[in-house]
Amino acid sequence: MTTIEEAVEIALEWSRSVFASTSSRRESIVAVDERCIGRVLAKDVKAHVPHPPFAASVMDGYAVNARETIEQTGEQNIEFTVLASEVSRAGPVSTGRLKRAMKALECAYVTTGAALPRGCDCVIPSEQCDVHSNGTVVFVERAALVAGKWTRVSGSDVAGQGETLVRRGEQLTVFDIGVLKYAVDEIAIFNRPRVRILSTGDELVASVRDVHDKFGCIVDTNSPMLGAMCMDSGSEVICRDVTQDDLERTTTFFRSALADEGCDALITSGGASVGDRDFIEAVITSLGGEIHFRRLAMKPGKPTTFATLSRSDGLPPLLVFALPGNPVSAAVTFSLIVAPCIQVLSGSISEPKLRRIHCVLNETLTLDPERPEYHRAVLEWNGATHPSLPIAHSTGRQISSRLLSMRGADVLVELPKGPGVVEKGAIASALVLSDFRRANFHMEKIATPKRDVGHAPFATFTTRNDARVYVLGANGRVLDLKRSVGLEENVRSSCRRSGSSNDVADVLSAPLSMYSNNEIHVAVTDDLPSQALFESIEKTAKRLRIAMSNTSITHRTFARVGLAGNPSDAYGGKVVAASISNFCAEAILTPMVASKRVSFVLGPYDANDYDSFDDMASHVSSHGVDGGVRLLKALCENVKRYCVETKQMIDFSCGFELSYASTIPEQLGLSGSSGIIIAALRCLMQHYGVKMSIDEQASIALRVEHDVGINAGPMDRVQQVYGGCMFMDFSCPKECDSSTLIVHGEYTRLNADLLPPMYLVWRGESASHSGKVHSGLKERWTNRHTNEDSEVAVSMGRLASLAEEIFELFKKGKKIDVNELADRMNENFQLRRTLMGDKVISEANLRMVRMCQEVGGGGAKLAGSGGSCVAVCKNEATAQALRRACTESGYAYEQLKFV
Repeated sequence: MTTIEEAVEIALEWSRSVFASTSSRRESIVAVDERCIGRVLAKDVKAHVPHPPFAASVMDGYAVNARETIEQTGEQNIEFTVLASEVSRAGPVSTGRLKRAMKALECAYVTTGAALPRGCDCVIPSEQCDVHSNGTVVFVERAALVAGKWTRVSGSDVAGQGETLVRRGEQLTVFDIGVLKYAVDEIAIFNRPRVRILSTGDELVASVRDVHDKFGCIVDTNSPMLGAMCMDSGSEVICRDVTQDDLERTTTFFRSALADEGCDALITSGGASVGDRDFIEAVITSLGGEIHFRRLAMKPGKPTTFATLSRSDGLPPLLVFALPGNPVSAAVTFSLIVAPCIQVLSGSISEPKLRRIHCVLNETLTLDPERPEYHRAVLEWNGATHPSLPIAHSTGRQISSRLLSMRGADVLVELPKGPGVVEKGAIASALVLSDFRRANFHMEKIATPKRDVGHAPFATFTTRNDARVYVLGANGRVLDLKRSVGLEENVRSSCRRSGSSNDVADVLSAPLSMYSNNEIHVAVTDDLPSQALFESIEKTAKRLRIAMSNTSITHRTFARVGLAGNPSDAYGGKVVAASISNFCAEAILTPMVASKRVSFVLGPYDANDYDSFDDMASHVSSHGVDGGVRLLKALCENVKRYCVETKQMIDFSCGFELSYASTIPEQLGLSGSSGIIIAALRCLMQHYGVKMSIDEQASIALRVEHDVGINAGPMDRVQQVYGGCMFMDFSCPKECDSSTLIVHGEYTRLNADLLPPMYLVWRGESASHSGKVHSGLKERWTNRHTNEDSEVAVSMGRLASLAEEIFELFKKGKKIDVNELADRMNENFQLRRTLMGDKVISEANLRMVRMCQEVGGGGAKLAGSGGSCVAVCKNEATAQALRRACTESGYAYEQLKFV
């Protein structure tokens, strides 16, 4: 079965191809008005002139030349002469009046929206003016003369000629309609994609009236529902029909769609399974179509097929989406697969896939042991029970025939396959179905925190943490003590140690509501508190600020692929590497405000229970004694040591709980351990306020991995801290800020958009341990000056040159030629093979790379130490061949999504 992620990518790829081949024939010219809402712009719209094209007044009042007036007179109450001839009202302005420039001590009456008289740079509102002598003289306070006040400069809304207002591919909103009128009266839009819809089933009737007359029949709900979903997604429904499970009728409908050159897609429901009356696949095959997937690993929606039917005369193929007959299955698969494709066919540049959010489950949900499930749910925002995430309520019975489970659903909660349940209160990911502007939820209005300033009874000082602390005198009003942050204990102990008689009386309730303004209010018994009291307040203020955030600290990093040069990074070489969003690592730090306790949560690489002794031994061999937690422990020790070495006075008294998660496959050379370390390091830096340069962060990661026995070059650590696509030169290293850290190199950021489409291919049996892979090579490098090992230095030099050659391709600023990239990737792999030998690389890795090179017709190399390879294909045909070969050979693959 095909995963839903793979299915969506396959369908989107074909949709992009169809749109690219027909986009020039899809445009129409229309007037800019309300009928454009929801349409996709076919050409950029740029401004021709600034808007507004003149400096204007934003108030009714008197326009003056503030700068010259201030320079000419020192009076506090300034007298201006009103020039009746220069009155400016909103509307057309005579060209003669624009020739005169306003001088100091002159003014003219203006209305809102009117052009400012020449020379004026300020408008004084009428209510701030004292008018005398029948309106010929105006007195204005000097403080009101501020250049630019109550005016709008030319180009304040739109800068001027050439500024892009709306881009090609943007779906027009109600506000875009107004913005477009800045520049044009007509626009080019893409025509809506056109679709045909067919519902099949012997039990189906078109009208609900027929249900009463024909026992055993049900009304067709799919075709009207799918038609509505098509229109809502931005397509035009040419026709929709319902037919019995009949081979001839189904074939006729398919032929009509194929003959209609204006039809982009055919959407069917029912008849796509394996029953003796399911004819959809047979019809596709008889018409010479190509089936790209036919079964999905998902619930609901398993019997879903996507195919293409070729057309003659160079026309693009007809896209066929054969959806399940059960209404919920049809609705869910349409939302996940068809709707994104319609968006692509519409010409939209927006992300076509459904948006993903996190939510809290309101009930325990049972998992399906065979397939991931998309559970329909309604969202509720309840700030009292869970302030940051919505609550997901199931829509009831989730059987695929019950369309009522879709009604009102805001999201599809993503549930993994497997035995067991997901408990109530668990945080789950969900794909958004509804428009939140119309969803059935509402949150109570809250009082936005604010502060009053300038109250006399308060003495103030600023702490090192930049939090303003107000110390209230003995006569001030006090409320209940907030003991949870330990303020009273801190203050009392500090005062006792200093011998001070000052003591804490209480803490105002204000801190909780005042946190967003970075303020802490404290009540004490004396108007002149001691320094010891100030210090304890400062310490507590920092802890309280952490508590008030009420949010865990989260940082994420991404997997890394080496494109050229590796493994020369460990030997003074050069490499090109890139971050990919296909896989990520994440660390979450939750502060323990009232405790010094430090806790590590077991993650995906950790375990305390095993199926057998052999299972335990295998796990320890792969992950170490402590699995992933060992990385976190070693990191914390290194961070504390770093703070001591760099003389950073960090207060470690506020504890935390630290956890990690990772979707980066293990031991595939994708920088999984470095990703966890850097994500956790940044959580610790934010929690404790540790200052550390980006190069020092890479050095800390290198230290940590060395401490736990992971030995490799600096590429992974540098890539994780910089991200994106990077050229790294380690041949002429520069010193970091601290002499106690390891030396790194010179780095240049590259534009990953210049790379051709690339794929990551992997298989579990190909996994490699980086320490074992590099161990023999390190020994040879040490002996490189001897005759028998001189080859290693030559090979490392050539690896570095390959990275530099690819760097030069990037510097040209145009799309990199597939053949030039492929040749260097293939040579990179051959050099690595020569250096390490086939035994170290392993037969499984050799087979995988060889298949990618031969079937893809381009280049392939190991992405890192082994276990996965990165491949570039000669063209789309060879890319399709590679995907098929991967599926047939049991390899996993994904197209790279560069960060």
